[in-house]
Amino acid sequence: MAIFVIMNPHGISELKAMDDFELVEYNPYTATEEERSEYKKVNPHGTVPALVTSEGDIMIEGAAICLYLAQLYEKLLPDLQYEAQYYK
Repeated sequence: MAIFVIMNPHGISELKAMDDFELVEYNPYTATEEERSEYKKVNPHGTVPALVTSEGDIMIEGAAICLYLAQLYEKLLPDLQYEAQYYK
Protein backbone atom coordinates (compact mmCIF):
# COMPACT_ATOMS: atom_id res chain seq x y z
CA MET A 1 0.00 0.00 0.00
CA ALA A 2 1.26 3.48 -0.79
CA ILE A 3 -0.07 6.85 0.31
CA PHE A 4 0.94 9.99 -1.56
CA VAL A 5 0.97 13.17 0.52
CA ILE A 6 2.46 16.63 0.67
CA MET A 7 4.69 16.19 3.69
CA ASN A 8 3.49 18.10 6.70
CA PRO A 9 4.98 17.53 10.15
CA HIS A 10 1.55 17.86 11.77
CA GLY A 11 -0.68 14.81 11.65
CA ILE A 12 1.77 12.58 9.78
CA SER A 13 3.61 11.15 12.80
CA GLU A 14 1.06 8.34 13.33
CA LEU A 15 1.36 7.32 9.68
CA LYS A 16 5.17 7.37 9.75
CA ALA A 17 5.11 4.95 12.69
CA MET A 18 3.26 2.32 10.65
CA ASP A 19 5.62 0.24 8.58
CA ASP A 20 3.20 -1.74 6.45
CA PHE A 21 2.83 0.88 3.74
CA GLU A 22 4.97 3.29 1.81
CA LEU A 23 4.60 7.00 2.54
CA VAL A 24 5.43 8.86 -0.66
CA GLU A 25 6.10 12.58 -0.67
CA TYR A 26 4.62 14.25 -3.72
CA ASN A 27 4.17 17.99 -4.11
CA PRO A 28 2.40 19.00 -7.33
CA TYR A 29 3.74 22.54 -7.00
CA THR A 30 7.41 21.54 -7.02
CA ALA A 31 7.24 18.31 -9.03
CA THR A 32 9.09 17.99 -12.32
CA GLU A 33 7.17 17.19 -15.50
CA GLU A 34 8.38 13.60 -15.29
CA GLU A 35 7.17 13.28 -11.68
CA ARG A 36 3.80 14.80 -12.63
CA SER A 37 3.46 12.39 -15.53
CA GLU A 38 4.22 9.40 -13.28
CA TYR A 39 1.85 10.60 -10.57
CA LYS A 40 -1.01 11.10 -13.03
CA LYS A 41 -0.90 7.33 -13.53
CA VAL A 42 -1.99 7.11 -9.88
CA ASN A 43 -4.34 10.11 -9.87
CA PRO A 44 -5.32 11.59 -13.24
CA HIS A 45 -6.33 14.84 -11.50
CA GLY A 46 -2.77 15.26 -10.20
CA THR A 47 -3.97 16.24 -6.74
CA VAL A 48 -2.97 14.85 -3.35
CA PRO A 49 -3.64 12.88 -1.27
CA ALA A 50 -3.96 9.55 -3.03
CA LEU A 51 -3.90 6.05 -1.62
CA VAL A 52 -3.05 2.85 -3.48
CA THR A 53 -4.26 -0.11 -1.43
CA SER A 54 -2.46 -3.45 -1.28
CA GLU A 55 -5.25 -4.80 -3.51
CA GLY A 56 -4.42 -2.16 -6.14
CA ASP A 57 -7.48 0.02 -5.55
CA ILE A 58 -6.87 3.76 -5.75
CA MET A 59 -8.55 6.37 -3.54
CA ILE A 60 -8.18 10.07 -4.30
CA GLU A 61 -10.63 11.69 -1.87
CA GLY A 62 -9.17 12.79 1.45
CA ALA A 63 -12.24 11.90 3.53
CA ALA A 64 -12.45 8.41 2.02
CA ILE A 65 -8.74 7.86 2.69
CA CYS A 66 -9.14 8.97 6.32
CA LEU A 67 -12.08 6.62 6.86
CA TYR A 68 -10.27 3.73 5.17
CA LEU A 69 -7.13 4.19 7.29
CA ALA A 70 -9.15 4.68 10.48
CA GLN A 71 -11.01 1.43 9.90
CA LEU A 72 -7.85 -0.43 8.88
CA TYR A 73 -5.87 0.82 11.87
CA GLU A 74 -8.34 0.96 14.73
CA LYS A 75 -5.94 2.99 16.86
CA LEU A 76 -6.64 5.99 14.62
CA LEU A 77 -10.33 5.95 15.59
CA PRO A 78 -11.58 8.17 18.41
CA ASP A 79 -12.82 6.59 21.63
CA LEU A 80 -16.30 5.28 20.92
CA GLN A 81 -17.62 6.68 24.20
CA TYR A 82 -17.00 10.18 22.82
CA GLU A 83 -18.24 9.48 19.29
CA ALA A 84 -21.79 10.64 20.02
CA GLN A 85 -20.49 14.14 20.80
CA TYR A 86 -19.48 14.60 17.16
CA TYR A 87 -23.06 14.15 15.97
CA LYS A 88 -24.72 16.69 18.28
